[in-house]
Amino acid sequence: MVEEVASMKKYIAFMRSINVTGRFVKMEDLRTAFKAAGHPNATTLMTSGNVIFRAQTPPEPAEVTALECRLSELLGFETELFVRAPSEIEAVIKFAESRVEENISGGVIQVAFIAAPLSQVQLSALTHLQSQADKLVSQGSEVYWHKKEEGLPSRFSGTAMERALSVRATFRRLSMLKKLVTSLRQIDQQAGD
Repeated sequence: MVEEVASMKKYIAFMRSINVTGRFVKMEDLRTAFKAAGHPNATTLMTSGNVIFRAQTPPEPAEVTALECRLSELLGFETELFVRAPSEIEAVIKFAESRVEENISGGVIQVAFIAAPLSQVQLSALTHLQSQADKLVSQGSEVYWHKKEEGLPSRFSGTAMERALSVRATFRRLSMLKKLVTSLRQIDQQAGD
């Protein structure tokens, strides 16, 4: 059993709408829900709905949907999952640092995880959400939002993006993603992975 778990790969499920808008969930309860949904080795990092679990292969969309349904039953509200491998998170960080921050200083970068790359129609709608305060870049199944400076009027928000693009998303700060990757590396070192 130990060998089987060790051969399984890690994945991170970023959950939408956890610990915001009145949907507060203790991380212990979230781990318990994941375990009840078939992931006995699930762990959480930080308090914003980041769950690490192991699987032999990347979860298929149907598996993610089934897990969302099971978690919604256990938690008492609907939630969406955006699953990424640690290497994908590292690529997100690298892209943000090399492309999104290019020629820009200050501000905050957030990454929106979405289910699939944006269509041409959605990309066009995304450009209309930009402003002097907000730079938006789409790459793969992520949208990078750089809020340039405090004090500049921003018309962008996660809700505005979801409505304009007809997508569901969950946002994480770039700084939080860096901490998450550091934590994953520490876990791997302790486990000898």
